[in-house]
Amino acid sequence: MRRADLADADCGIAQALGVLGDWWTFLIVRDVAGGTTRFDALQRELGVSRRALTERLAALVEHGVLRREAYSHHPPRYDYLLTPKGEGLLPVLVALQDWGSRHVMGDGALTATALADSAEARRVRQLVGRRLRRSRCPGTTAATSRGRAGPLDGALSLPRRVRPRRPGTSAGWGNIPGA
Repeated sequence: MRRADLADADCGIAQALGVLGDWWTFLIVRDVAGGTTRFDALQRELGVSRRALTERLAALVEHGVLRREAYSHHPPRYDYLLTPKGEGLLPVLVALQDWGSRHVMGDGALTATALADSAEARRVRQLVGRRLRRSRCPGTTAATSRGRAGPLDGALSLPRRVRPRRPGTSAGWGNIPGA
């Protein structure tokens, strides 16, 4: 199948690849999700050419994966932020990272521990001191998300649909560390 045929393909994967296109685009979404939202910082972090970054950011905005939010009017400068459509890619990035860590960088084994010099341990160390985006958990109030007691009295409750009826009854449930 030629790339030009993707727009007409009757396949969700082909359609998604028509939007995401190449590996730079995935890395841009990864970095924006991680808090790197400004053009110069993205260019510096990724080492991508300014032209390539400009083209990919414009395409991601056009497809509704990112939105631009002005932080300076003179000269015009923008933060690139994930839209809900872009946030929908996060499980894909997590799955891709897991697959790469397990099967490309590792031996394919699923473990719940990481050696001090492992890729997993390095990724965790990189998170230390990083600021998380403000977000709300479904079913909480704004007061609860700011740390004050609300209907859940500070407890975190997952939606019922993510829990199996009985532990061990869902396929692969026992392979998830901590499940």
